Amino acid sequence: MTAYTIEQMLPDIPRLYTALAEWLACVVCIVEQRQRFEKWKVCGILGLALPVQTVFLVLTKGQSGFLWFFYMAVALFFMYLLIWGCTDSNAPDAAYHCIRAFVMAEFAASLEWQLYCYGYYSCGFTRQWLSVFLLLGIYGVVYFILWKLGR
Repeated sequence: MTAYTIEQMLPDIPRLYTALAEWLACVVCIVEQRQRFEKWKVCGILGLALPVQTVFLVLTKGQSGFLWFFYMAVALFFMYLLIWGCTDSNAPDAAYHCIRAFVMAEFAASLEWQLYCYGYYSCGFTRQWLSVFLLLGIYGVVYFILWKLGR
C-alpha cells in the first residue's frame, strides 16, 4: 500500500474560486467603510477588479515554492490597492482591512472546498450544478455573516 500526502489526495482549490473569495472579501471590507468615490464609480472599479484578479490567479496556477509565495503576495497587494483605492482609509487602515479580507477569503474558500471535496469523495455527488450551488451557498452565507459581524 502506498502512503499519500494530503496534497496528493486532494486537489487544490480552483483559482477561480480563490479569486471570487478574495474579491468578495474586499467588497465586504469596502462596503463597511466610507467610500472615496460615488457608488457607481466604486461599483465600476469592483467590476473591473474581479476579472483582473481572476485572470492573474488563473494564469499563475500550478506554481510552487518561492513563485507561489510571490504570486500570493502580489494578489494580497492587489487586494490592498483595491481597498485603499475605493475607501477613504489611510495606508495603515487599508493594510488592516486587507489582512482582514485575506483571512476572510481564505476561510470562505477553504470551507467551501472542504465541503465540496467531502461531498465529491465521500458522498459521490458529481453534478456540476451541485458544485456551483455549494459555492454560491457557502460564499453567500459566510460573507453575509462576516458583513453582519463587521457592522
